[in-house]
Amino acid sequence: MAERFARSHSADNLDDRDGQAGARAEPFRAWIDHWQLASRIEISDETTGDEPDTDTFAELELMAHQDDEHGGFGYALTLTAEGPLVLHGEAGFSQKSADGQGSMYYSQPFWRVKGEVTLDGETRAVSGRGWLDREWSSQLLGPEQQGWDWFSLHLASGHKLMAFQLRGGGADGGDYRSGTWIAPDGEPTALAPDEIDMTPLETRRVAGRDVPTHWRLAIPRAGLDLVVEAPHAERWMDTSVPYWEGEVIAFDAESGEALGEGYLEMTGY
Repeated sequence: MAERFARSHSADNLDDRDGQAGARAEPFRAWIDHWQLASRIEISDETTGDEPDTDTFAELELMAHQDDEHGGFGYALTLTAEGPLVLHGEAGFSQKSADGQGSMYYSQPFWRVKGEVTLDGETRAVSGRGWLDREWSSQLLGPEQQGWDWFSLHLASGHKLMAFQLRGGGADGGDYRSGTWIAPDGEPTALAPDEIDMTPLETRRVAGRDVPTHWRLAIPRAGLDLVVEAPHAERWMDTSVPYWEGEVIAFDAESGEALGEGYLEMTGY
C-alpha cells in the first residue's frame, strides 16, 4: 500500500513535461509523479456523444509502481468501458442524510480490466472487471455520522448493485441508506432508504479494530437476499484517511449459491 500527495501548477501554467502532478480533460490524463491514469484515445466530435452518460474516458491506461525492500509493487492496466456511465441518486445528486446533505456521484461499473501486476518482484498477467467511482461534495460527513459501509457488486445476471449506509444521520437517528440497482444495459434505478436492508453478521479483529466483514444485504425490490463475505479480512488501509477496503463474494442467503463478486469499503471503525 502507498499513497502520494502533490500540488499541481495553475491551469495557465500546467505542462505535462514538468508538472509533478496535474490533470487535463482532452485527452484525459491525471498524474502524480510517475503514477498516472490516461486516455488512450483522442477526444473528437466523433467520440464525444450528446448523452450525459457517454463515457469519453474509455479506454484508459492505469500505471503506477512503488519500490521497497521487498521488491515493491506495480501495475500497468488497460481499462475498457463495456457500458455507460451511471448517475446515482437524482440525476447524479446522491443524498447522504435525512436532512438533505449530499454529493454529486457517478460511476463507471462496466470496466473490463487487462494488463500486468507486479508484486515483490514477480509480474503476472491479470484480467477482470473494475468499478470506478467519482464523488465530490462540500463536506465528508454530517456531525452525527461516524462512518460508512459501501458495497459495489457485479452479479452473474449482468446486473450491478451499489449500496451504502452512513452510520447515523437517518430520520430516526439511525443509519441512512441509499443505493442504485443497475440493469445490464446500464439503466439505473435509485433505491430509497427503506428499500435496503444491511445487517452485519460477523466481525473480525483487524488492526486493533472490530470490523464487520460478513454481511446480510437484501434488496426486496430487486429480488435479492444476499450474504456478502470478505474472503480476506486483513485489508485495513492505514492511509491518511483510514479505510477497510477489499474483495467480497455475494451468496444467495437461502441456497448458498455464489451470485457475484465485488468490493466493500468501510470507514469509522
